[in-house]
Amino acid sequence: MKNQVKSWKSLLDNFFFVSQVNGKRPKTLQWYKETLIPFTKSVPLEELSVYSIQKYISSLRERGLKPASIDTHIRAIKSFLHFLYDEGYLEENISAKIKRYKLPKSYPHILNDEQILNLLKVCDKKSWDSFRNYVIVLTFLDTGIRLSELLNLTVNDVNLPKRSIFIRSGKGEKDREVYMGKTLVREMAKWLKMRGYFPYEERVFITKQGYPLNKRGVERIFTKIPK
Repeated sequence: MKNQVKSWKSLLDNFFFVSQVNGKRPKTLQWYKETLIPFTKSVPLEELSVYSIQKYISSLRERGLKPASIDTHIRAIKSFLHFLYDEGYLEENISAKIKRYKLPKSYPHILNDEQILNLLKVCDKKSWDSFRNYVIVLTFLDTGIRLSELLNLTVNDVNLPKRSIFIRSGKGEKDREVYMGKTLVREMAKWLKMRGYFPYEERVFITKQGYPLNKRGVERIFTKIPK
């Protein structure tokens, strides 16, 4: 890092400003902020290196983030590092040395940035079910949860003060705890209030009639992605 740089904040401000000028959408800018601010708080500016970045990525895995979620963090970090190199803040393009997260061969197809934005746009949040769908999409993106796990989530599995979700995996795998980003915590809190109280149904994602949402109902959300 060159000497004229004073703080992470000034670098982030420059990156966000240039990204906005270049036409990045508000949701993309929000995504950058939610991934890069925690990164810069964890990695001291004077210690920025391939090693410190890889160490940070390892910490995401230790926190319980799934491969797809970790990969979205890496994409944002690489974009930021590439910007720093292009603007002359970095003497070496270390973003080229940061590899994307290797996903298992059996892992579902990962949406690209444009598809993610289109999907969130489809969930306009104006009605009860569209807001539910929006929170479902955020939960998938933020935690990497499987469809079957999402459908079985109960209200008691969501710990808003701790910013965590307890997942009962099944299939012989260990139960685990995953952590929610700031946006998901906020929107999940709204959804749990909007969801209402159904004494005989504790699952988080339900229909308006209070029945558990099924696999087909969730899959229909993803068929709305513009091609």
